[in-house]
Amino acid sequence: MSRNHGMPNIWPGYDPNAYPPQDNSPQYGTNGMMMQNGANMQQYQLGGDMQRDQTSYWNSNARLQYDMPATGYAPDNFHTAPSTASQYYQPQPQPQPQPQSQPQVQVQVQIPQPIQQQYLINQRAPQYRIQPPSNMPMEQINPQVAHTKPPMQLDYPLLLISLAEEYFGAAHELAPAVAIAMTEENVHEYHKLITMGLECLTIALKQLKLSARLEARVRLRIAGIIYEETNNYAEAETMLSQGIILCERNHYYDLKYVMQFLFARLMFEKNPKAAMKTLDSHISDAQAYQHNSWVYVFRFLRASHALQLRTPTDNHAAIQSIRGISTLANQQGDRSVYIVASLMEALAHLKSAGVDGIEHVQRAIAAARTYQLDNKSSIPQLIGLTHILDVICSILRGDPAQILSTLRAMQMVMDDLLKNMAWSIENDTLTIPIDGVHKVKNLISQDTRNVLSTREDGRGQMVMSFLNKRDAYALTYLLSGIVLMHKNPLDQKAVRFLKEGLGRIIGDESRASKASPGLLSEIVAKQQWRGHILCYLHIYMAFCCAAVGNWSQVKQSMTCITAAAEKFEIPMSGRLGTLTFYLEGVYFQGTGDLKAALKVFQHETFQLYDLSSEDQVERDIAILAALNVLLILQDEIWQDPVENVTLISKLEPYCVNHPTKDIQTAFSILRATVKTGNSAMIHETKNHLSAALAKAKASHNTQFLCLVLNIMCSKFFNNCLGDQAEKSALAALKQANHSKNKLWVSVAEGLLAQFYDISGKRHEAQATFEEACAVAHEALPGH
Repeated sequence: MSRNHGMPNIWPGYDPNAYPPQDNSPQYGTNGMMMQNGANMQQYQLGGDMQRDQTSYWNSNARLQYDMPATGYAPDNFHTAPSTASQYYQPQPQPQPQPQSQPQVQVQVQIPQPIQQQYLINQRAPQYRIQPPSNMPMEQINPQVAHTKPPMQLDYPLLLISLAEEYFGAAHELAPAVAIAMTEENVHEYHKLITMGLECLTIALKQLKLSARLEARVRLRIAGIIYEETNNYAEAETMLSQGIILCERNHYYDLKYVMQFLFARLMFEKNPKAAMKTLDSHISDAQAYQHNSWVYVFRFLRASHALQLRTPTDNHAAIQSIRGISTLANQQGDRSVYIVASLMEALAHLKSAGVDGIEHVQRAIAAARTYQLDNKSSIPQLIGLTHILDVICSILRGDPAQILSTLRAMQMVMDDLLKNMAWSIENDTLTIPIDGVHKVKNLISQDTRNVLSTREDGRGQMVMSFLNKRDAYALTYLLSGIVLMHKNPLDQKAVRFLKEGLGRIIGDESRASKASPGLLSEIVAKQQWRGHILCYLHIYMAFCCAAVGNWSQVKQSMTCITAAAEKFEIPMSGRLGTLTFYLEGVYFQGTGDLKAALKVFQHETFQLYDLSSEDQVERDIAILAALNVLLILQDEIWQDPVENVTLISKLEPYCVNHPTKDIQTAFSILRATVKTGNSAMIHETKNHLSAALAKAKASHNTQFLCLVLNIMCSKFFNNCLGDQAEKSALAALKQANHSKNKLWVSVAEGLLAQFYDISGKRHEAQATFEEACAVAHEALPGH
């Protein structure tokens, strides 16, 4: 379902509420077509995968991002279609007999009758009704009313299209319940409804005479559904190719552009490079005709596709495409579009591994804030995203004061936005007004409403996928926990934020059955995105517990991660899998199983990448694993000074100038403690510890301060008398208590007991030593 959280696809799928199901049952005149339960027609073979990994929202999330399904487009009088996977075949129409007392209908087609099904889940079987047009004579609606005029022939295209939309609407109603119980039978019922709807549209297209525009709209609808529900891209491409030719011949620019948009998405699934070239051509054509609204659309789509490819070249191309949007938006006075482009550029820079990437992100955020004070451009979703990106950027910079400042600003803004009704709790779409004077006539219509729609004043607006308010708040709780997790373990603020995030995500799961009707694949995509966030919340909860030595809670969090991944069918690969595997090694090391920990950390998953690697996150985790290996190898069993020198030489290029100060601090601590062939001079050890202490203070990292002070006490004041030695031991114990890590508390108390012993304070030494042993047994039960 999810297409891995790369740059999210910004365009929404069908709006489930755009076309509510009709409530009037079909009426047939005596000259109408007969509906038979035993209608002969081939089933669409709905198999294959549950439709693509949808693209993420903005990305969010360091792949903090939704994966939204592909967009489908419905004509004016269409309802909306859900989504799954299928293979689609042509029906076998057979002529129907007509009553002899009535004139024969010239066009005879067979319409499949809705079959009342008993669903295995608690959902009543949908009723399929078609409302006759308001201008239809009463004699035709009910032939018994009058016989003064001959009955009129039914509008078969309208009948079939309406019936198709009833099937799609019924599938939408079923989708939330199916998403909870994804059994084979439940999914089959959903597929069957989509199949019936496709059959109706295919009959209308193949066997009835349609007006040119209606034919184009039906082709667009069929292609959109095939793309949404199946992997039969060739059939959808054929539909769109013929539809585009039809639109060009009749100058239906709105339908042509939206077909080109969908065609580019289809092509991207098969041949991304060809899709890029096609989009470049569409952009040039739209620019030539000054159809700026569609220039925005095609450029945003091109940038989104380029970011999904995750290569430096494509990332650069995406940034160039986004800057083209910014330039045009500035010229046309489209401030809201400019803000969106600036935020998307910030996301693109976050994906790059360049040294100056963070500076580019900050410049893009500053550009986005240029117009946010303007009431017309004040869109709550974009304001929230700006602050979320600002927090992420400050985390990467590693400046503690800036991190806390941006975090407080984000929390205040999100609390204010909680009261803003313009940001929906449930709706996942965002409309971006296009304020400049643009050509709208014949370019924007109901048929383009999922990409471009019109406002009340007649001007256009873009429609994008975006986080709803509830999901955005879950993301901010995760960020708050990450920021606070190593600042001060005593107050447990990080744990409280993470628990609140977990509560919100789990609470949303209990309401899943009451979700609004919609595409099955889209509903599953949202659930899977929340599953990703749930996994990350459990991971950082585990790291918080590991920091204070609560290994039973760490194990419980690891179990929850596995359960969430299985429940939401999340593959444990990529960054999520790497981080989870690293957590497993931390658990083994923390519980004293050094052999198992070494096996994890030396796994090929943590092979250090080349310095030019683009995946900064996985490379940083590999660096941490290598630092753990170096630390474990100091145990007497594996002590090897030559191997230590080799590992230090391997790690030095990665750690010395690493943008994250905490990695620099960890490396300095190891340089001061690891034994090499030539004993380090005392001044070198002091230099390394002084550098580690300064960086730990600068980053406000309580854990590192605890480590450095205890190491300094052990190395420089061991077996020493005097006030300075006592102050050092007491400072180390105070910082250990502040860290709330029982293991380091026991170490600090042991050092203090040793000082009391050589100072002749036998009673204090005995009491302190016993306390150190008791805490050590709590930290490492069974050792």
